Amino acid sequence: PTRRSSDLSFELNYPAGVTRTTHVIQVYHYKNGWGSPLDSKYVDLGTDVITIKNYDQFSPFAVLALPSVALSFDPNFGPNGGEGSMTAKTAVKGATIDAPDCEYTSTGMVFTGWNTVKNPTETDPGIPYAVGDPITMSGNITLYAQWSTSVTISYYPGEGGTGEMTPQIEPIGKEITLKENEFERDNFIFVGWLDQDSGKLLS
Repeated sequence: PTRRSSDLSFELNYPAGVTRTTHVIQVYHYKNGWGSPLDSKYVDLGTDVITIKNYDQFSPFAVLALPSVALSFDPNFGPNGGEGSMTAKTAVKGATIDAPDCEYTSTGMVFTGWNTVKNPTETDPGIPYAVGDPITMSGNITLYAQWSTSVTISYYPGEGGTGEMTPQIEPIGKEITLKENEFERDNFIFVGWLDQDSGKLLS
């Protein structure tokens, strides 16, 4: 007969020196050797409870508490300050974490990326990371938000045009690509943007 699988749940009892904040709890399944930990499709980690889904398919298994390292974030706000908060991410040493989106905002500034030093210089450039870049967690790492003074590019439909377009906010000095036209004007085709200050046609 077919063996029916069920979920197995149990509460963690931490040994001395082990806590959820200092260690990463992982569940491994033995199949031709201990390999990668089971993913969230099969394991639910509650606060102090582990549930192994479809238990008889994953026996035997081992629960390991591995020392964790932290990826922390510093807003490194500009002179005008800012707001926002970000929670540190934990991982097993040697694991990879993708650099996250910045959840801070700084008045009059635009976020340009992360760096492992607060103020990169020619002699101490640090390690820059763009959002989505992989970070190998060799130890505890702090990422400092990097900011640049921003410029706002506003778009207008011109005489007879209709529609709206969201302004474009970019760092000063950065070479950018203007947005595609979203305005409409009957019996006319779009040929480019006219710079209001210089009077030049920008294609």
